[in-house]
Amino acid sequence: MQKHVPAHAHAPVGGARLENAVHQVWELLDQGESPVLLIGPRPAPAAAALLATSRADARSRSGPRSPRVQWFSVRRREGVGLASVLSRLAEQRTWPGALVIIDGAASPADLDEALARLTPEPSPEGGNAQVLVTGSSEAFARFGPAVEVGPLAPQEIIRALEPNFAPVTREETPFTRRELAAQNLLAEAYEETGRVRGAIDLYARSLAQCEATFGMNDPATLEARFTLAGAYAIAGRLSEANAIAERAAAEQERVLGAEHPDTLTTKALLAGIYEGGGRLESAIMLYQETLAGRQRALGADHRTTLVSRATLAGAYESAGRIDEAIAEYETTLAGRERTLGPDHPSTLTTRNNLAFAYETGERFDAAIELYTHSLEERMRVLGPNHPDTLTARHNLAHAYESARRLSEAIETYEENLTAREHALGPGHPDTLFSGNNLAYTYQLVGRIDEAIELYQRTLAGCEQSLGKAHENTLMCRNNLAGAYEAARRLEEAIELYRATFAEAMRLLGGDHPTTQNCRNNLTNAMEKAKALGGD
Repeated sequence: MQKHVPAHAHAPVGGARLENAVHQVWELLDQGESPVLLIGPRPAPAAAALLATSRADARSRSGPRSPRVQWFSVRRREGVGLASVLSRLAEQRTWPGALVIIDGAASPADLDEALARLTPEPSPEGGNAQVLVTGSSEAFARFGPAVEVGPLAPQEIIRALEPNFAPVTREETPFTRRELAAQNLLAEAYEETGRVRGAIDLYARSLAQCEATFGMNDPATLEARFTLAGAYAIAGRLSEANAIAERAAAEQERVLGAEHPDTLTTKALLAGIYEGGGRLESAIMLYQETLAGRQRALGADHRTTLVSRATLAGAYESAGRIDEAIAEYETTLAGRERTLGPDHPSTLTTRNNLAFAYETGERFDAAIELYTHSLEERMRVLGPNHPDTLTARHNLAHAYESARRLSEAIETYEENLTAREHALGPGHPDTLFSGNNLAYTYQLVGRIDEAIELYQRTLAGCEQSLGKAHENTLMCRNNLAGAYEAARRLEEAIELYRATFAEAMRLLGGDHPTTQNCRNNLTNAMEKAKALGGD
């Protein structure tokens, strides 16, 4: 009978979860068990952290000496077959007496293949190698005893791995793929904790080490360049991201082919960098190329193909090509309803995006019908107070407003403001946004006193929750000044416009749209006051 050892069942929060897993793995290995399985929602991070921690743990134990550790990955990207991944293991050799770690098996069949290729023969000098396998499913437990580890917080990973990557020690031993995996894991933990510069430094080091150790054409080198480009993009350093992503795409196309899944993924990243940098036409051309390649390689309804189509639709929308955006959103929605079902979060998101495109294209009846359907679905699936449900109701109210169905807009905004105050609190940004939109709609129908009262309450909430210098606070202050102007309280309007314009100039600069809007409003109010014989 197989043993199942839940390492996190009674472990306290913090590093003890990992330490407990390490202890139980070593106990099983010392008892001669092999393979041992490490099961959990993030098994690869757990295995990498386990590797680092196990060195110190093994040195402190009485008994066998610290084993030599070898790490092998059979993890594969979307669209890459198992045969392609396993072929990379053909030249790998395992050492007698080693601790062999096999990471990333997606199924028991994958693991059977990997074990057949990587488990070494016993040696009189070193004894049997022992195997540690990572996985996310208890279906693997038939292979051996399992240690279950809970999710690792980024701080736990940093604590386990950081001491092993001090710069002074990195040149002492050859760089290995196991160290690449652990080093990248540490970089990911840095990203999750906001240490973006440290993450980029580690990703850059990984790329340089891959180029020097494995060569320019090795899959690890190609992926390291892609990962570094993505880190620069996330950090907003788009010029650096652009240069690295362009080279990554060119290298992958040369080595892997133009329609290899990894090449297409890198091109999608590059297109996103173009879009972020304002190069919309270049982005659209590359999104189109990526979509066509994924359709040919994976099929029209594959999850990754549908992601490409939705991204292209968004780029069309940003470029003002609304009819093309609508066509792509409609195709994406049909594909997601067919493959994921009508209630899947991705389907709900696509339905909302299509409704917004309809609204932008002034197809208001179609937008309202789809927003209504989205709201009903989210009410049923998520409940009335879920943030996504509240967003769906807000979007419906805005569509009523755009269609000048103002009584329905006011009724829906009022309902949503009450719901957001109850579910999120009066100072939540979404609640304040609802208050601002409802006040504007009151103003449109001439309920000016109610509009001013609600604008004042919303402005007070923005100043308290976001601060007086926040851009949304400036916009709310500008809107209140507009309500004063509509109520012919020009002196108050001009005073508030002037203060808001000065603050916008200081915070945002003269070219920012909010600053320009404040300037125009101040100028118009002063001209109106002059025409009426005021100051």
